[in-house]
Amino acid sequence: MLKIRVKGRHLVFFAGICVVAAVILYTALPGMLYRAAEASADEVKAEKIYSLLIDWFPSSDEAAKALYFSAEKAVHNVSAGGAPGMVYFFNGSTGMGGIPGTETDLAEAVERLEAIRERFPESPWSRHALEKLGAACYMLGRIDKAIDYLRVSIEETGMGAVESTRLLIKIYLEQGEYAKALQLADRSLAEKPGFNPLDIMLLRGRALIGMQEWDKARQVFRELPGEAEKIYGNMPGGEKKESVSLNVSDYEKKARGYLSKIDRLEKSGGLTGTVAGKVLMGGKPVSGAHVFLIDRDVDEDYYTGYTGDLREIITGETGEYRFGDLAPGDYALGVGVQISTVEGYTLESSPDDGLTIGAGEIRVWDINFVPTVKLLLPEAGTAVDEQVTFSWTPAQGAVCYELFIGPVVRDEKGNISTNYTTVLKSGITQNRVTVNIREEHQKLRFGGGIAYHEKIDPESVLGLLRPGGEYTWGIYAYDAAGRRISDSSGVTFYHSKKEIPLFRVKGSISEGDRLLLEERHEDAVKAYEKQIKKNPGDSHALTVLARLYQYGITWGKSDPEKAAVYYEQLLQAENTPEARSALAQVCFDAGQLEKAQSLFKSLKGTSEESWLTYYNLGRISFLQGKPAEALELMEQALEMQHGIYVRAFPVSLALVLNRTQQALSFAERVDEGDRYLELLRRYVDKGYQVNPEAAAAITAGDYRLAHSLLSPENQHDLFVKELLGYLKGYGRLKEPRSISGINDPLLAGLLEKMLGVRVSVRSD
Repeated sequence: MLKIRVKGRHLVFFAGICVVAAVILYTALPGMLYRAAEASADEVKAEKIYSLLIDWFPSSDEAAKALYFSAEKAVHNVSAGGAPGMVYFFNGSTGMGGIPGTETDLAEAVERLEAIRERFPESPWSRHALEKLGAACYMLGRIDKAIDYLRVSIEETGMGAVESTRLLIKIYLEQGEYAKALQLADRSLAEKPGFNPLDIMLLRGRALIGMQEWDKARQVFRELPGEAEKIYGNMPGGEKKESVSLNVSDYEKKARGYLSKIDRLEKSGGLTGTVAGKVLMGGKPVSGAHVFLIDRDVDEDYYTGYTGDLREIITGETGEYRFGDLAPGDYALGVGVQISTVEGYTLESSPDDGLTIGAGEIRVWDINFVPTVKLLLPEAGTAVDEQVTFSWTPAQGAVCYELFIGPVVRDEKGNISTNYTTVLKSGITQNRVTVNIREEHQKLRFGGGIAYHEKIDPESVLGLLRPGGEYTWGIYAYDAAGRRISDSSGVTFYHSKKEIPLFRVKGSISEGDRLLLEERHEDAVKAYEKQIKKNPGDSHALTVLARLYQYGITWGKSDPEKAAVYYEQLLQAENTPEARSALAQVCFDAGQLEKAQSLFKSLKGTSEESWLTYYNLGRISFLQGKPAEALELMEQALEMQHGIYVRAFPVSLALVLNRTQQALSFAERVDEGDRYLELLRRYVDKGYQVNPEAAAAITAGDYRLAHSLLSPENQHDLFVKELLGYLKGYGRLKEPRSISGINDPLLAGLLEKMLGVRVSVRSD
């Protein structure tokens, strides 16, 4: 047996080496772990490493950073108004906030950030934590604590905490503490002039409005566009001219909106209005709901999920909200609630799209969530062939329903990655309806919205209820007044797409379909062309090719002449109203007005006769030099089902014909008319008229002469020129347009809100 003798001093030396190695390892390990967390693309794995750092090395600088970054995720995007687990409801849109999670996650983030302040008071991460603590407490409705943290954040950083400053001013404004908001904004602009100056200027102007300092507020908003141009035009590296113009235009629009608000407030003697109410879920108050106020003059560019610029109130136990100090004008409301709270419920639609608040008026407006409609048949995963019966439980108070469906697309793992829906059947008076799959597909292959990703979406080309397709479906419920009172979706699409109702249409697809669904668009075109060579009457291949050329494989690359060729071939195979309607549209797009007119007229008395038929006939009549006839056709279109979607065309047409009262009547009825109705009323009150010579030329259909009679030096003449341009075809352009030269805020605002153009303007 081998014996090894080790001297005591050797053992001591070896033990010393081990201790030194352990110390070095212990010292180096936090950095190694933190770098591993930073490098990890797996958030769950990174979070586990952060937890190890916090538990094993609680005094290390890496533990402070781990506490901060593990908490930051829950507070991320607070300046945009996002909140963990929140789903937002605005008029016409619903969507998730930018962050997954729950309010519990946010509360835990507060605990971690407070731990940094307690355990690492001298660390720079302690100062960083203050800004996040203020934001998190604000999101949780702990307003007093939020103010305390934000104040300390500002002082400890010497006004260097940009978002703390911005959020604290916003809170002061929401609480009506206008003097405090103004003082902080002035301090920021004086001490940190390069820190977010445009947003601070906006907040400063709002504070001055609240203090009824009208002239000072006007000065702020008159200077704002010029400051925006300086900043965006002199950014390091420079920006493209178009990008500068768009950014500056956004501030110009806001400035004009606030200037208009100041005018209305001054006219009312500073008398303001109020909107108040409750958020109710099944008749019970909802606490912790975020209620947002959209001012139609200044908040037109908000979108669901980005709510940082909107006035906001978080409801308490009574579910109440209240927005005061409102200038007379048009407003709308939005609401955000925890998705766990709203499951099984849906927002009851408002009777109209917004609220008009008068001077001194108090409007009471409850935001009601009602139970969703429960779907019964078809059962999930059902494969259907010739027909399918849809059924659901009746909704309380409903007199009719709409059935909507939409295609489902799955990713490589089989998860539902995208979907959209469209109404399939309207006016259903029972709680069930049977649909003939083949008949509906024949109709729907020509209609429905066209979607693009990088290229045109295959499902939108092939049409709904195609063989081999997978679909989701649901129900909208309406009361006797035609108001949507419930639906079947709730928040399902935004929470767990695995739970959405699905059915599949039996049948096989062609080689062209397969290639198109694989998004090999050019190869699909070749395959469809081969099918037509073999069978010139292949209606499916002809339809798909016609639609691909009608809309373009890529956005803006349509070829209506080539589309017309394929639709002509299709008509030889099957002369249906749907095919004639599609051909009429491409003929119109190709400028073949007489042929398009004949085809549209042939739709009268058929299943394809609709508001769109008369809308297109009206547009053709205008282009043929018959504006009065065009106006009559627009009136017919508006009286038909869904005729409100004529939108701004008849309003614009009535204005260029000097029929201002008729323009007002149209604006009160058409879709999106509420966006510019108040501006139009002011336009009419001011007595604007097209000059007599130009008006006579327009009435006679001589638009070229009218254009020459409109002076480029006259603001109203420039306005009329833009309306004529829109009526003659600008409305069909694929890209948004920008125009300049109109300095009248009223005329510029009308153009922007009616026609969607961007107007570059300075307020003197």
